[in-house]
Amino acid sequence: MGTGTLEDPVKVAVVGTGLSGLATAYLLSTSRTSRPDGSKINFEVHVFEKSDTFGMDNSSITIKSNGKEFRVDTPMRSINGGSHDRVSKLYKNLKIPLRVANFTYSFSRLSYVSSSSRHSSKLASRDPPPYSATAEPGESQIPPRPKQKTIFLYEGSNGMRWPPLSLPSSIASATSQASYAFHLVLLSFSYLHLLLLSFIYHRLGLLNPTEEDSEFSPGMAKLGLRNVSFEPLNDWCRRHWVWETMRIEVLEPLIAAVATVGREEVGLLPVGEVLGYIVSTFGSSHYVAATGVREVVERLTSCLPPPNVHLSSTISLHAANSRRTTVCFTTLSSDPDFDSTNRSIEFEHVILATQANQAAVILRSFRDSLWDRTSDQKAEQARIDALSAFEYVRTLVVNHRDESLLPNKRDRRDLNLATFSDVDVRAEEDANDDEEDLATKHTVARSSVQATHIISRTHKHLGRDDSVVLQTTNPIVPVKPHLVLSETWYERARVTVGSKKVLPRFLLPERWEQFRKGRGDLQGARGIWFAGSYVAPGIPLLEGCVTSAESVARGICRLEGGEICIPY
Repeated sequence: MGTGTLEDPVKVAVVGTGLSGLATAYLLSTSRTSRPDGSKINFEVHVFEKSDTFGMDNSSITIKSNGKEFRVDTPMRSINGGSHDRVSKLYKNLKIPLRVANFTYSFSRLSYVSSSSRHSSKLASRDPPPYSATAEPGESQIPPRPKQKTIFLYEGSNGMRWPPLSLPSSIASATSQASYAFHLVLLSFSYLHLLLLSFIYHRLGLLNPTEEDSEFSPGMAKLGLRNVSFEPLNDWCRRHWVWETMRIEVLEPLIAAVATVGREEVGLLPVGEVLGYIVSTFGSSHYVAATGVREVVERLTSCLPPPNVHLSSTISLHAANSRRTTVCFTTLSSDPDFDSTNRSIEFEHVILATQANQAAVILRSFRDSLWDRTSDQKAEQARIDALSAFEYVRTLVVNHRDESLLPNKRDRRDLNLATFSDVDVRAEEDANDDEEDLATKHTVARSSVQATHIISRTHKHLGRDDSVVLQTTNPIVPVKPHLVLSETWYERARVTVGSKKVLPRFLLPERWEQFRKGRGDLQGARGIWFAGSYVAPGIPLLEGCVTSAESVARGICRLEGGEICIPY
């Protein structure tokens, strides 16, 4: 390994430039790390990205408003003061201004009036073409819109705004208002029931896997309390008599929007993640980067010398020797008159800050380079197998101006969540797989939760006199093509029982004396590390990106004989 001096720095490669990759690169590049003898450790950090821009901001778009340009972050990134402590501190250290964004919410139910208008909106098996590749857009291309009924309005501010709930516009008569008021009372009591259970389970330490029973186990067993780390949400709700209407109308859509998964995935989500999120966000405000994520990217990369930034690069890993890994990369030229360049650099450490499934693909090239070392190949295969335990779901984000996806104007809120009725979900499942229409190309399955953010309501820079600007995640109703600004497909990690069981092998302890067998043993072997939202407990969010980056930076510094001082 390198000595870490200015003359012989420790070389580190970071593959992937999302928040986890850029945060790791920033921490190592700016670290003031020293060994016990007082000698300083210097890191030479290179970043690799297959896109031509940094991954954290490569899907955002720029629109014009009142003669000025305005950046729309894609996807929208919200930070909660309770669940995103490390992200908040990183942004503060970067001097990124945060703006309070305590969103208001509407919850709607979609349904088709007649079976003849039930057009399948099944997720296509292949990536859809861009909208520009479709035929000339027009109203005739769009299937009939489903009926949309607002069932619940929440006024935000963590329930501190009075009144916290509002009556939907469909509740007009005195009789219906009285019935709805009774419904809200039941919903409120159900929420308090859920909140109380969440804090009880959290306080008793029953949300995370444990190797030994708690001293309270006998008493808790009598009360029906037990460790719920691997118990599905739906099973837990039934066991604790959580009102089904509360689960279907509120809990499922909210968690689906947070985790960016479908309703079916929410029901199977280990309940420990859900209860932990409820506890950590209770009473905390939401924030967004006031100037957008582009400034975050600029601050995180300002410490990287331009020659160390390798965009438009595809990589493969090869074992140089027992201590170094060779990164072979091909960089595409933006100038058609110049050919692509092929280079290779040896590194002491390689950080795969990508999705788990992408990291597994990269790791296979490294495993194959160990063809003459069977035991080492088996060790790498074990890491590949562990990475395959992390599952992903496809997510579509569309920026557009199509107001037909929203409820009526009186019921519109900052974030508008919509789900199809179970009847329509089953109708889609029974539809002919060969049926194709425009909806098939630009929507996800009806079992998903459609979340539409009215960006022009929550961003002060965007003039209110402009036409509405919307961002819809997982549209289950097709957006009118001529009103689309951009679309991007993603893959989002989802927590499963399998991923929770293998996760401890990727989690490094904060102190070496806390190290135990089977904990963090897949990190750092042969200088290869893993970072990302999936390499952290809880629902994969921005917080996991930062905590995993800190953990990997800390682990690398320890292997080099020093201790990193996180500057925030």
